[in-house]
Amino acid sequence: NLVGFKNLRGFTNNIMKNILFLFSFLNFVSCKSTTETTVAPQVSLSLQIIPDYNGSPLVMYKTYNYNGKAIQFTKFSFIVSKMCESTNSDCNNRQVQFNFSGLTDSVSALKGLTNTISVSSSNIQNLVLGFGVDGSANGTIPAKQPQSSPLANGLNYWEAWDSYIFLSVQGMYDNDGNGTLETPFAFDTGGNEVYSEKIILLNNYIPNPTATSVNLLFNVNLSSVLNTMDFNVITQTSKFVDIPVMKVLMKNLQNSLIYKGISVK
Repeated sequence: NLVGFKNLRGFTNNIMKNILFLFSFLNFVSCKSTTETTVAPQVSLSLQIIPDYNGSPLVMYKTYNYNGKAIQFTKFSFIVSKMCESTNSDCNNRQVQFNFSGLTDSVSALKGLTNTISVSSSNIQNLVLGFGVDGSANGTIPAKQPQSSPLANGLNYWEAWDSYIFLSVQGMYDNDGNGTLETPFAFDTGGNEVYSEKIILLNNYIPNPTATSVNLLFNVNLSSVLNTMDFNVITQTSKFVDIPVMKVLMKNLQNSLIYKGISVK
C-alpha cells in the first residue's frame, strides 16, 4: 500500500545518508592521516657563538686596550631572530639571546654560548639571521610573548622606546689615559629602524637527510663591534638622535659575526 511504500522509501533514504556519511568520514580520516605522515621531522639547529676581543677570549672585567687606552666590559648581549633555513620558511617566534655577561673566566669564554631551536629540515644551505627583533614581534609587549622567548623577559624591553633591546655593550673606559677606568659607557640599540637581516652562506655543508642535529659555529669580535665609537664624542646611546649611531653598531655586529663551520649528527 501507499503508506508502506513511503515508509520503505524513507528507510532506504536513511540508509543511503548513513552510507554517504560513513564514506565522507573515512575519506576525512584518510586525508588527515596522509597529511600527518608527510610532516617533515624536526631537526635541532644549534648556534654556538664564541666571543673574543681582538683574538683574546672575551672575559668580563678583564682589562683590554681600546684606541691605546684601558677598557673593561661588564655586559655584552644581543638578540638574534629569524634563524630561517630558507627565505621561504615560517620563522615566527624564533628569537634567542646571547648574553655573554656571565663569562668571567677564559675557560667559559672559550666555550661561548649555544642556543638551540627546532627546524624542519637538515638540508640547510643558507641561514637567514635577524639582528634584533622585526617589527611584528617588536610591537608585542613581553607579557604577550611566548614564555620560551627572551622577549618574555621584561628586562630585555625598553619601555621608553616601545622596543626590545637588540644589542647592549656596557663597561668602563680610561678616557683620559691616566690609568684609571673613570668613564662608564652604555651602548644600547633598539627600534624598528635599526633591525636588519643577513644571509649566512653555508657553502661547505653537504646535505644529510638522516641528520637529527646541526651545529653552526660562529665567532664575534667585540672590538670590531665598537671600532667606530669615539668615547670623546659619545659614551651612551639612549635617545632618538642616537639612531644613526645605533645603526652603525648593528652593522658592525653583523660584520663581526663570522661563520666558522658546521657539524652534523
